[in-house]
Amino acid sequence: MSNNKDLEQSQELANQTLDWLKSNKVKAVPSHYSVGYEHISGQNPGLSFRLSQFNSKGDSLAVELDKLYQEHFGCHTDERLDEFRAGLQQILQQVLSLTERPQAEAKHFHQTLVHSKEILSDESTDLDGVLDVIQHLVTETQRMDTSICAMETELRQTNDEVSLLKEQYDQVRSEVFTDPLTGVSNRRGLDSALRKLTADGTQQPNLSVLMIDLDNFKPFNDKHGHLVGDQVLCFAAKILKNATRGSDLISRYGGDEFAVILPDTKVQEAKTVAFNILKRFQSNTIKRRSSREVLGTLSASVGVAELHPDETLEEMMERADRGLFASKRNGRNQVTALPKL
Repeated sequence: MSNNKDLEQSQELANQTLDWLKSNKVKAVPSHYSVGYEHISGQNPGLSFRLSQFNSKGDSLAVELDKLYQEHFGCHTDERLDEFRAGLQQILQQVLSLTERPQAEAKHFHQTLVHSKEILSDESTDLDGVLDVIQHLVTETQRMDTSICAMETELRQTNDEVSLLKEQYDQVRSEVFTDPLTGVSNRRGLDSALRKLTADGTQQPNLSVLMIDLDNFKPFNDKHGHLVGDQVLCFAAKILKNATRGSDLISRYGGDEFAVILPDTKVQEAKTVAFNILKRFQSNTIKRRSSREVLGTLSASVGVAELHPDETLEEMMERADRGLFASKRNGRNQVTALPKL
């Protein structure tokens, strides 16, 4: 009876969550649903308080839900990473024990050889004594060989464990840093990449950034539906991949906004890349996947910024974002690079 009651309760919460997402014009993707469920169930007062301070709906709320998901649910992935670290430490301890073992074995074998040599050097040792030494050496040699074989087997097993652990780590890392819809990096992946660029702290990296926002995406999404909107986001991500180099990082920054990090690129070169992206957007038509109906072409507003020597990465990103909004104010489908103030 209790199980039935719990099931009915969870179903009711699920329906309330879906209604809440619908009323706020937000897609019921797993990340949004997870945050919404926590909020509706009242299990996370801190999360609910954040949402109560946020009055927007639609895409703006979707971006906020993505942020809350990373803050409140990304920790589960961090726990898995902690588990991998603990597993790796355990394997390292095993390897350390394996490397210490042959040292002890070799020392014991060396002592056996020295002792055998001393016996053989003694002129009073008779034939039986010599045979005893030979038998002892055979036994110790076999024991040493068995120990080495066992160690090799354990090392192979340990190597297999390390390989499996690496595969699991790479999989989780990919999940953490990849946008599941478009397959490009997500906001967390972008932040991680930017941190790596300045990890050594010895030299300011030479790079530029593009902040790209699809024009009129919300009305398009409302008119044609979220499934078509998702197809457009994937389509835009594919064009960005084709218009950039393998060394560039493409990230879905949130909603219909993308960021592109361009290493070793000056601002004029970055603007050329941006104009090329807009040209590709305009030259490719959007078609409804089910009926092949032509729905139009993409356009976007772009902000461009190059990192200055006395500027932080955050300041560069903010300047590019201001350039994006300037492009929107000036009529959209434009590229704007604002100078550093």
